[in-house]
Amino acid sequence: MTTPLEHRRRVRRRWLLWATLPVWLTVLVLGLHLALMNVVAAVARGQYADGQIGSAALGFTWLKSTDPVEQWKAPFDLGTTFTKGEDAQLGSFYLTDALELAPQDDPEIQCMVLINYAIAMELLGDEELAEAQTRNDWADEAQGYVDQGQAYPPGVPWGDATPEEIRVEAQEYAAWAERDYAAAQEARAACEPEGQDQEQQQENSESQERLEDKQQQAQDEEQPEQPEDQTGQSEEEKRQQELLERNEEAQAEAERQRQEEQGDQGGSGTKNW
Repeated sequence: MTTPLEHRRRVRRRWLLWATLPVWLTVLVLGLHLALMNVVAAVARGQYADGQIGSAALGFTWLKSTDPVEQWKAPFDLGTTFTKGEDAQLGSFYLTDALELAPQDDPEIQCMVLINYAIAMELLGDEELAEAQTRNDWADEAQGYVDQGQAYPPGVPWGDATPEEIRVEAQEYAAWAERDYAAAQEARAACEPEGQDQEQQQENSESQERLEDKQQQAQDEEQPEQPEDQTGQSEEEKRQQELLERNEEAQAEAERQRQEEQGDQGGSGTKNW
């Protein structure tokens, strides 16, 4: 026979069980979720290693929105994947997120993210420097048609842009490249040497030297040197001089014609009777 005291205890245990049920369900769901995340991460990293960039990116994208613990890992993996897949702009975007989310008190993690971010920015600068070089070549080719007084042939890659407009585009691309190389240098410099082994320090030093050379190339493309002839004049100076001479010749010809017209009018006003 159940006493009133035992009955109250049983009722209390039932209420405690129902009250803690959401907590147990949350723990169970979280455990299953973490287990699923580990599986997805393992599969995505395997796909990344096999060169299946698109499939790996899908897995890392899912992890980015669902990882409640190490939130920096998914954007880091995404940024690294897109960088390897030759989309440095998207790679640098996700790696910037990873830098903001990575623990500030862990220099090893910070350095790992910074190095990959530097790689992405260097690749992005390479793309922009190549665009600048291409446009400077286009500008030289377009100037050749202008100097010869010829129209552009159909299908030229620069359309109907003038040589000056093409050079402005080249300068913009070169300026972007210079900025991105500087960002890559800054990221590599932020890695403390104490957190790297000797091989990593050597690689980082060589990368810094390479970035300095590329930054100088970008500056050269932004302000290309004009070739000089035997008189010491650059091609641009020669074109300006030729333009000035043609203007002076045109003005002289116009003045000569005006004087001839005035002379003809003055002669027709008198008659020899």
